[in-house]
Parts: sequence; structure tokens; C-alpha cells
Amino acid sequence: DVREFTTNYKVDTYNWIMTYLGVDQWQNHNQIDLAMSKTIEGPWIKYDGNPLISYAYTTNWQIGQSTSIVLDSTSIRLFYHSTLKPGKSFVFRDIKLDNLNDIVLGEEKYIPGMSGNSYPAMSENYIFIVSEERKADYEKIIPTWVGNYSTLRYIKRNEDISLPVEEWTEIGHVGPDQSGFPRNHNPGILTDSKGYMLNEDELIMYFTTAVTGEDWLWSYDLYSARFDLKKYFNHE
Repeated sequence: DVREFTTNYKVDTYNWIMTYLGVDQWQNHNQIDLAMSKTIEGPWIKYDGNPLISYAYTTNWQIGQSTSIVLDSTSIRLFYHSTLKPGKSFVFRDIKLDNLNDIVLGEEKYIPGMSGNSYPAMSENYIFIVSEERKADYEKIIPTWVGNYSTLRYIKRNEDISLPVEEWTEIGHVGPDQSGFPRNHNPGILTDSKGYMLNEDELIMYFTTAVTGEDWLWSYDLYSARFDLKKYFNHE
């Protein structure tokens, strides 16, 4: 996940940050690392203090799939997938990151019931999250590790985003009936370089489709869906 964010590290100033999944053994023990660059094209430099978000356990998948929203000139809000606590797989924390010699990690919070494979975007008035999910009509045919629906929800920015998923409002989804594919997963939202919506009138969601059965691995394609937000919000 790459964001336009100014940070100081050692004697240099960098304009872009990258959070990524790092691992220090053959499998498991996934953690979240940090890299910086002066331009989006690179070269990228790994932070010497990695991992940025660490976990001691080495027996399961742990954490990863990070994405962030730039809150201001000093901090980001980092969202990621965690496997440490059942039912608490989508977590976030605010991080003061403008000086890498003085990183301040905020408290880890979670959104109960929200899929671990979820991705946020922020607008002037709302926070949107699109989640990969397994709905009731899910057929347990390979690949069984990806969902059949990508669902879009929102909540007002002045509300507590750690509310349970039932407190979020669903705008819509892409499932087999909309895409024509049995798997619709790994979704994301089109944003600017800091994680914000391009405008308040529409949302572009990206997602990956796949078939089931023997050819699933070779069927991945990237699609997009447009949601007309003017149908849902009365902008003031």
C-alpha cells in the first residue's frame, strides 16, 4: 500500500511511504513492514526498525493486507487483517509517522464482524469500506479461500468507526448475479494518493473475479463497478 506522506528518516526527507507484508521465516509469522521513497517510482528504502507492526507468535498467518488513510501531516490510520482474535480480524490503529525516530503507535482497535479482507476510503463526510465476504449461497468449491461477494458499506466520519458491521449502512455489492462469476474478491476503492475519494458523487470499486474448479488459478481478472452515490446521499 503506497501513500503520499512526508516523513523524516535519519538525515533525509521522504515524500512517499509503503506498508507491506513481511515475513522472516519460510511460512507464517507475517508482520507489517515500512519503506520510504522520495518519488513514487523509487528507489524504496526499508525502514531499519521493521517490523512496524510486530507479533511474537510464529504458528499461524498473523497479520498483513495493510492499507492506510493519511489523517494529517503527522499521522496515518493503518488498517490491516489480523488472525490473532476470532471475530476481530479487521483492525486499525492511528500512527504518528512524520518522524521515524519517534513513531507513536496508537491503540489497536477492530470493527466487529467486518471481513479481514476489507479496504477503506474516506470522503469529506463518510468512511467507506468494501469487504470480501462469503454470503449464504456460497458453494464450497475450490477456491474455498476467497469470497463470492464484495460488499460496500459506509458510516459517517463523525461516528465511531469501531462500531459492529451491523451498524454500518450497506450501499450495494457485487456477487455472482452482477459479475457472472462465482468468486468476487480482493476488492479495493479508487482514491487519491492519500486514501480519499475523488469526489462525493461516485465510488469506483475494483474487485477480482474467478471461476471455480480446476481452472480457478488461471481465471483471475480485474473488474470495476461504479456506485452512484447521489442516489444515497443528499450533499449539503
